[in-house]
Formats: sequence, C-alpha cells, structure tokens
Amino acid sequence: MTIFNYIIIMKLVYTLYVAKDPAINGNFCGYNSSEDLFNMLLLSSISSAKHFDKCELYCSKRGYEMLKKDGRPFPFTDIIVCFDDLETWLMPHNWAYPKIITYSMQEEPFVHIDCDAIICDGLPPALLQMKFIFQQKELLSSPRHPFYRIAYNDSKNLGILPEIITELPAYGMCMGLFGCIEKDWLFIVKAYCETIRLYLLKQQKVAGELTCSFAQPHLFEQLFISSFLQAHSLKENKDFGTFLTDNLKNKFYPSYRFSHFLAEHKRSKHISYSIKKELIQLGLYNYSRQKI
Repeated sequence: MTIFNYIIIMKLVYTLYVAKDPAINGNFCGYNSSEDLFNMLLLSSISSAKHFDKCELYCSKRGYEMLKKDGRPFPFTDIIVCFDDLETWLMPHNWAYPKIITYSMQEEPFVHIDCDAIICDGLPPALLQMKFIFQQKELLSSPRHPFYRIAYNDSKNLGILPEIITELPAYGMCMGLFGCIEKDWLFIVKAYCETIRLYLLKQQKVAGELTCSFAQPHLFEQLFISSFLQAHSLKENKDFGTFLTDNLKNKFYPSYRFSHFLAEHKRSKHISYSIKKELIQLGLYNYSRQKI
C-alpha cells in the first residue's frame, strides 16, 4: 500500500490457539461451537486480508489440523504452527497469552486482529503515520471497565507486578486490533511481551490466591502496554492512535469501518446466523467443507 508517497509493506496476523480442552465456560474458545469459530475466522480473514500485502496465521497444532479439515479457502499466505508447549503450563484464565507470543515473533511492521474482528475498509492513512495502532483507549474512570482495577489490586497485593508498573495507569488499551507500524519501535513490543512472560511465571505460583483470575488478561495485555507507552513518553494522536472511541463508536474515521464482535455478541444466535448468511452469499459456507 502506498501512503503519502512512500511504501509501507504491511502484514496482517492472526492467532488461533486451540488447546487440548478448548471448552471453557461451556463454549468453544469463546464461541458456541468450533463451527462458529471457523466461520468467524474465515469471514474476518477474507474481508481484512485484501487490505494487506501478507496475511499470516499463528496457531497450535490442533488448530492447524482443524483448519485443514475445514477445507475452505482461508487467505493465509503463511501458517506458523506454535504454542503447543503452552499446554504444559498455561492456565485457562490466561487465555490471551498466545497472541502475546504472536506479537513477540514479529520482526517487521504488522497489524494483529482478533479472530472476531473485521477490518472492512483498510486502515486510515492518518493511523499509518503513528508508531502504534490500537482498537480503542479504555478509561479506568469509566464504569464500563471495572476489571482493570480488580486485576491490578489482586496482583499488587500479591507482590507480583512488574517493576515498570509503578502505578495504576489511567487507561488500558483494547487490543482487538494492535499494530506496530515502525520497525524501529518493535523493541517495545519485544520488551512488553517478555515482561508478560515473566509476570505469568510469577502469577502461576499464586494463582490460587487471585480473587478474580478471569480479569487477569485485562491487566497483562491491556494495562501493561499502557505503562510502556507512558514510560517511553509516547503521546496519543502523535505516537499512537486508536480506531474507535471508548464506547466502540467509530467517530475518528467514519469512512473506515471496523467491527469487533466482543464476548457475548459473537455467541448470540443472531450474529452466528448473520455470519453464516454472509458466507453463503460469498459461496464459502459449504465450500469443500467437512464437519469439524
């Protein structure tokens, strides 16, 4: 893609981690079924990948086998099988960690989106002038985001917070979409990911003492990065930008549609039906498809 008279070679990356026991809280990796998961991944990837030079999938061996059995034409230019060592130690409440590993493996500018997100119209040119891109900024002062404080206080009381977390940040960064646009700033991504790895090793030892373990991804994924932004004096709208406002409204770049089917939304029967309908219209729902 050409932006302001220079070339940006950009790749889109996804993470698919299917563990030995993917059924957590009565659903499949956050979805009602494996069919819903792969329908969403297909619609997301074929809609989003066309705006990028490359589209890569980082997945577990089990996820790779299920993808191949599905048989439909996912647009991935490369598939990297990894994560399988996580089954020996990763606890279910730290479900967001596999995509942290995906971030850590990048050696060039990239954009990562969740399987339940869709970049409909590409990225706004203004965002491509930033060092980092996020889905949205989430203010801890908002009643919509109670889990940040809960997770922070949990870990602070247990004495396991990393040194870079000197105080409770004023905001978290939602990373349904996350990109590092400048290669020279990948060092922050690497440091952030290593901080999380070391943190989780400590957290594993006291996991039984956490009062709200399911809130932990809010802390290590979305608050830790805020502390890194602040530690490096990075400024909003100069060094990093967001696609959406805190209430998920697309007021910043209305010509560039972005969708994220968060939590219970992707488990609604209406959303599941709508995704199937869209794939049927594209001729991709029953394409050489096996039951998975």
